[in-house]
Amino acid sequence: MTPIFKLEVKNQEGDVVQDITDKIAERLASIRAIDLPGSTSDFMEIVLNDPDGKVKRHDFGVRFDLFLGFAGEKLHKVGQYVFDELTFEGFPNQIRLLASSVDFLGEMKAAKSFTWEDTTLGDIVTTLAKRYGYKPSVSEAYQSIQISNINQTAESDFAFLIRLASTYAAVFKVVNGYVIFKPKADGLSVTGAQLTPVTVNLEDVTRWELTERGRPQYGAVRASYYDYDAALVKYVTVGDGKVTEELKTTYKSEYEAKTHAMTRLQDRLMAATTGSIDMAANPDVIKGLISEGLVQLDTFRSNVDWVYHIRRVEHIYRPKTGYKIKVEFSKQWDGYKK
Repeated sequence: MTPIFKLEVKNQEGDVVQDITDKIAERLASIRAIDLPGSTSDFMEIVLNDPDGKVKRHDFGVRFDLFLGFAGEKLHKVGQYVFDELTFEGFPNQIRLLASSVDFLGEMKAAKSFTWEDTTLGDIVTTLAKRYGYKPSVSEAYQSIQISNINQTAESDFAFLIRLASTYAAVFKVVNGYVIFKPKADGLSVTGAQLTPVTVNLEDVTRWELTERGRPQYGAVRASYYDYDAALVKYVTVGDGKVTEELKTTYKSEYEAKTHAMTRLQDRLMAATTGSIDMAANPDVIKGLISEGLVQLDTFRSNVDWVYHIRRVEHIYRPKTGYKIKVEFSKQWDGYKK
């Protein structure tokens, strides 16, 4: 199978303006696309050889769609990115273009002040997504959560969405033209469909590692909140481990305190088993290997074969070495080992 790529320039409405694949291919050194978890924006890096100094760049703010795959097969859309950074370097003379899944050059990062009243969490996320031309993908679990009053004070819409995600233990992410707002590690796609674990066999892998820790750093988390009726600071603890982590923020309600504590504990427990695999890409895996997705390791060894939560995926395409993928994953801690 011959690895290939396609790069299209899009306008604000999502229409293809230009296919620049052939123009890029003659100077291409590498393409790297990073799919990151949570509210961290994905990014794409393109390195072009420029020995004669004649490469002309596109304007900042241009939207790119990146497709990767194999000749004769339907290409997989890796992501949509906005060009926002350029580096000239040498030797050899090259140009490094960086593009992010979020349009950081636009108004989404501008500070605003607004009071949201008598609304739902789903309506807030939907309103902000559509404001910037994204399609909203809000999990059913969050659609109807009532919000009587919440202030957005000198805070960008991007930062506000991150704060909401933190408050409600959600994943907020901008990817492929969608604003996603869903529970962490729920195993669902942007359309709400159940994700199927991608099976990776030992023979597919060029390098792998798995680290198991005897116990998480913290087995419980305590958070504080202010009870306005009693005029007292109260506490809530989740988890039953011997070592407790205490969050520094005092939250506005018991719900917020418990939610933040549960989110923190989940992160701690997921960090107890971590691993990575390096492999040559193939048509069976490139579509399903996404951050927040699932990967099933098979034929590795008895205590490694398992279904893991994907934390990070890196797509690497080089004309000389082909198309490779690196996947980082974790598994929730499942008890003390003897």
